[in-house]
Amino acid sequence: MRLVIETADTLRSIGTFDLFDFDPINARAGVGVMIYAESDMGQGYAASAIEVGVDYCFRVLGLHQLYANVAADNRPSLALFRKMGFEVVAEKKDWIRCGNSWQTEFMLTRINK
Repeated sequence: MRLVIETADTLRSIGTFDLFDFDPINARAGVGVMIYAESDMGQGYAASAIEVGVDYCFRVLGLHQLYANVAADNRPSLALFRKMGFEVVAEKKDWIRCGNSWQTEFMLTRINK
């Protein structure tokens, strides 16, 4: 499921919130957020989208756990997910191929309590 993130005033599409790997048996799913333009980053759009998306997943879909995968060098995204109640539970070393090198990725989760 992909939700489009729009500005409230002009309804300009600026990003997406994704729900993937939906597992109803274990009541969990993966989430991700992307803001397209650097000029729209840091404006609170991603945080608002995560807040609405998490609420929907927990309250409407009845999920118990959400997870996000974030590249280790994406400090703004790591900080955002932590701010939104996610915690790092795994470090996946050399997980992402970047040309001739490898990059580490973190898995963060948030449990519905």
